[in-house]
Amino acid sequence: MNTFELMLIIVAGLVVMVAFWAGVLWLLALLSGWRALARRFAAEREPDGDYYGMAGGSFGWVHFNGVLRVWVGDRGIGLGCMMPAAFGAMEPLLLPWRAIESVEERQLLFWRKVHIHVADHGRVIQLRGAPGQAVLRAWNKRQKRG
Repeated sequence: MNTFELMLIIVAGLVVMVAFWAGVLWLLALLSGWRALARRFAAEREPDGDYYGMAGGSFGWVHFNGVLRVWVGDRGIGLGCMMPAAFGAMEPLLLPWRAIESVEERQLLFWRKVHIHVADHGRVIQLRGAPGQAVLRAWNKRQKRG
């Protein structure tokens, strides 16, 4: 095997690996409901508000551990993915407050999660830690204003 063949094998392997992970991310975006939300609530730019990086949570049964970006602001909840642009699979979202039916905190043993229910969306969005607590505080504040 000469150097050219070895380089060709390495490049082909890298292309296959990138294509594989792009496919996985697109599949996760579809199964999680992210793509359905993106059709309704795609953010034109990064949302305004308090920012939380490397957040953890889930969309339905698909878990995003430490790769979510979350914004909590006056206009709503912004969500994005930190993976290298997620290969275009998970564009940033801005869920307006008017589209959110409920936000509630749930605890299972030692873990607290904030459940976000979006109108006409069958999957629950869960956020853990500081981002979830920020969403819950903002939601409760909005409810009191009524």
